[in-house]
Amino acid sequence: PMPDATPSSPTPAHERLAASLAGRYNIERRPDGSLSLLGRGGTSTVYLAHDIRHDRRVALKVVHQALAASVGSERFLREIHFIARLSHPHILPLFDSGEMREAHPEHGEGSPPLYYVMPYLTEGSLRQRLVHEGRLPVAGAIRIACQVGLALDYAHRQGLIHRDIKPENILFQDDQAVVADFGIATATESAEPERLTASGLAVGTPAYMSPEQAGGASEVDGRSDIYSLGCVLYEMLGGEPPFTGPTSQSVMAQQVVAPLPPIQSRRPDVPDRVERALAKALAKEPGDRHASAAEFTAALEGDGPTDRREHRAVRHRAIALVGLGAVAATALLFALGLSDRVEKPPPTPTIAVLPFQNLGAAGDDYFSDGITEEITSRLAMIPRLGVISRTSAEQYRETDKSVKEIGRELGVDYILEGGVRWQRVGGSSRVRVTPQLIRVADDRHLWAGRYDETLEEVFQVQSRIAEQVATALDLALQPPQQEALAVKPTDDLRAYDFYLRGNDYFDRPGDPEAYRTAEEMYIRATELDPAFAMAFARLARIHISQFHFAERTAGRLTKARSAAESALRLQPDLPEAHLALGQIHYWGELDYEAALREFRIAHAADPGNGDLAWARGLVERRLGQWDQALADLRRAMELDPRSAVKALDLAEVHLRRREYAEAEKYLARGLELEPDSPAYVFEAILIVARDGDLAAAVEAIKEGVRRAGVDGMAVWTPQYDLGAALWSELDSTAHAAVDRVGMERFGADSAAYYLGKAKARRYRGDVRVARVYFDSAAAVLESRSRARPEDPELHAELASAYAGLGRRQLAMREGQRAVELRPPSKDTWLGVDMVRNLAVVYATLGEADSAVKQLRLLLTVPSWISVPGLRSDPTWDPIRRDPGFQALLRPEG
Repeated sequence: PMPDATPSSPTPAHERLAASLAGRYNIERRPDGSLSLLGRGGTSTVYLAHDIRHDRRVALKVVHQALAASVGSERFLREIHFIARLSHPHILPLFDSGEMREAHPEHGEGSPPLYYVMPYLTEGSLRQRLVHEGRLPVAGAIRIACQVGLALDYAHRQGLIHRDIKPENILFQDDQAVVADFGIATATESAEPERLTASGLAVGTPAYMSPEQAGGASEVDGRSDIYSLGCVLYEMLGGEPPFTGPTSQSVMAQQVVAPLPPIQSRRPDVPDRVERALAKALAKEPGDRHASAAEFTAALEGDGPTDRREHRAVRHRAIALVGLGAVAATALLFALGLSDRVEKPPPTPTIAVLPFQNLGAAGDDYFSDGITEEITSRLAMIPRLGVISRTSAEQYRETDKSVKEIGRELGVDYILEGGVRWQRVGGSSRVRVTPQLIRVADDRHLWAGRYDETLEEVFQVQSRIAEQVATALDLALQPPQQEALAVKPTDDLRAYDFYLRGNDYFDRPGDPEAYRTAEEMYIRATELDPAFAMAFARLARIHISQFHFAERTAGRLTKARSAAESALRLQPDLPEAHLALGQIHYWGELDYEAALREFRIAHAADPGNGDLAWARGLVERRLGQWDQALADLRRAMELDPRSAVKALDLAEVHLRRREYAEAEKYLARGLELEPDSPAYVFEAILIVARDGDLAAAVEAIKEGVRRAGVDGMAVWTPQYDLGAALWSELDSTAHAAVDRVGMERFGADSAAYYLGKAKARRYRGDVRVARVYFDSAAAVLESRSRARPEDPELHAELASAYAGLGRRQLAMREGQRAVELRPPSKDTWLGVDMVRNLAVVYATLGEADSAVKQLRLLLTVPSWISVPGLRSDPTWDPIRRDPGFQALLRPEG
């Protein structure tokens, strides 16, 4: 709260107030001698005070006489005492409460005034943020609503209802939402209704009251708070609450009878899932709303967190993955360079197409980028030519490096660069493209061209450039390749323009809003040209990417399959369509054999596409085809040598195969290129698996702190049990960094946020706070697992949360369910992770025999588990003295 601008002139009564608190709290004063008033509402007056005993500034709330008389001192203090036991990251705690010895200036006659004390926060309230900013960004509004929802869910499970959720009662600490005033609102539940009504006080604010509250119901439950939170979210998105009016009575009447104005009518960019969640939360009847606040937050996140799969991949692989269609790495971790490739050139020539420079209007960047991508794609169709992925080539946009430097870093023999100008004169459009082909070895220009054509000829220009490159490199094109290069994707230039705009947004990994915009662009393209196969293929890929990373719904999967089938019906041999269908089999249906079949069909028509090699490698490792997976992943790395994602995929395959030298080689090169990457946690895991050297692993974490910064390392390291244990060995600065990590670093994956916090606290020995975080994680995961009961990772994470809470039977049940859903026999990658998670759950609970059984299996298959690691990893400390566990450490074990 911010200081009230209205002065509170000093009076004898105010002096008596200050005197009554002397020795415990000093109410601060303004320059004119008046008491520092933070605010005044219908239930209390708030002062800024100094807590003498603890030497800190606090907010001291003095309850108004009418409310105090309605509740009664004894009952009020009893309720406050219960509320003070609440412990949740998003609930403002209560420090103290009591009765004043002297009368409060606004209290009047009667029983002694009541007060309670809370932290003084300086970042203001949601109301102040709305006043200054108006409507909030969609993602930010959802994040705040989810944080408040988790706080409410925790309180509701303790039997407490807030009754007055509104922007004024949502404060911010370290940019995290914190719910205030559980004290006043909850204590009034015990007031006698007649006395409360007679006092003229009402708990609740009309614009945010539930219909049952507005109708005067004597009892409400947590669904009333859900309604109020829905009103707050509506205001964050739409700029005002759903119902407004000239009087409180008119607003409350609308709450009871008026239909809800759709939020998309006020803000069209609100996602459909949020529209649906709000409509349900703001239902007139409590029974039609979400059953719990956690269910509401899950609905806001799309039955799963935004980008949840990406963040889960970060936890499993120390890096945030992106969709196969979004090739680019998230730049959270390292990229890999193969500097020795110049000395060992590949058997076929390799080429990198650098981003063609936009020589036209600033807004035409998407067009020049589209030309670059199309030329790259056409070159990739040429057999015996290796074409570097756009992801790696993109890093040299507007670079000052020489051709030789670029060629050495990318490991290529040739560079194609150029410029694009889109000119619009009168009613006509012309495109000028000026490509040039350069040999890296001697910086010699082998060929240069100049194409100045009408926009309608842009496809022929792209084809001719690819053909000229093939000729310059002495690569003979057979009739099938010539026909493929000459294919014209669409006759509708407006459709092509929307397609290129869609590509521009598709190439922005980890951005849900960009994905939705790309979807809209592709839909417009297919509407303008229903025969545009490539646009349908990209639409399928954007649908399946959204399904995988954000919106795991049957509807989204159906849309993906429909678009892919449309593309294949129009052009059965289109590689992009087979890639999309393969992703649907892989991510949507978990049919790895079918996915691999589609990827191989695509590869036959598009042999130079590194993404297809990568896709094959990812599927092959799930099928246990380890050697082939390594071969394909290496080929993908050759064609995308600066991809952090592909580098780490290779490193982890080697780690699981216990080929530590190879894993270390890739990791070391990656860290050399990206010294500020938080991948040092991955190095620490490798060191423990290889050598069992905890001291060296701690040094790796410290090196990461020095190079990547303590805050970056603090986000990802505690996601691993071993990482959390190693972090606990660092100093107080590192511990503080973990404590201040905000949920926004995890998108909307609040479960990952809470589990990371819980593990960090547990290994620091702070069991009480760890339990709070485990409890919050469990609440989120319970809701999500009900929505997606076939998701093994949700069950595994829920098992970890239950184990942290000591809920033995539930933890074992959930861990076992995860393995049943994804056993290693069906998935040699994730299935093994599920077994390892189950082993950790058993170990945490002290179930040594069961843990040893799982570990014995893990030692016989590719996994992170190794005998040196078992000897030293603190994860296994609870069962370390067990004879069965000790037997695993012996050679014959």
